[in-house]
Amino acid sequence: MMLPSDDRDLRRRVTWMVAGGPLASLALAVAGYATQLALGHTSASRVCGFVGLLSSAIFLATAIPSHFGIPSDGSRLITLLRGGPKAEAMCAWFLKFAAEKQLQPTGSSTFK
Repeated sequence: MMLPSDDRDLRRRVTWMVAGGPLASLALAVAGYATQLALGHTSASRVCGFVGLLSSAIFLATAIPSHFGIPSDGSRLITLLRGGPKAEAMCAWFLKFAAEKQLQPTGSSTFK
């Protein structure tokens, strides 16, 4: 995970960080479907099509704004793009999380 190391232009950087997950899933979905088409009717093309299908599902699950326990990336993006106190609080949380992560020795877990 790319975490911010300082508060310079923090909201823009956190917005790109949050958007990175859904964008990566979308890119893998497109690559999987394109590779499936390029390979024709082979077992490898079916695997690529399956990767494309799963990545499409992951993209939809993360990009659609929802709150099932924790907010989805889509919900976080809307908050960040709107700005205001909620967006500032979210940016502060990411900065605090990054600072705590840097203080831990290698191999330790952030979540206890």
